[in-house]
Amino acid sequence: MARTANWIRAKRRLAILLRDDFTCAYCARDLRNAAAGECTLDHVKCVSKGGGNESSNLVCACRNCNSSRQDKPLRTWLRQTGRDGATIVRIVENRRRRVMAPHLAEAQRLIEGE
Repeated sequence: MARTANWIRAKRRLAILLRDDFTCAYCARDLRNAAAGECTLDHVKCVSKGGGNESSNLVCACRNCNSSRQDKPLRTWLRQTGRDGATIVRIVENRRRRVMAPHLAEAQRLIEGE
């Protein structure tokens, strides 16, 4: 079954994108003006490996990075791509620790049009 954007509610999706400043955690691509289909959420710990849909397990990722990673463990994928794994893991961990409450409130205001 193909996953669609409906697996996470709009408010929480927007809050995570705001938390991550609409920037891909893996390649640092600015996704603010990207087409909607280019801006995705990626599970840090893959669902197939026991990861869940909690905000602390999701990061903003461009479609290219998310698709190329598939269900590979993050560190394995980073080694395969030759990227600076230590820096990217640090970025991902910092994002995962950010408090969601302010971003949820901002997302709610944006959705309500305030």
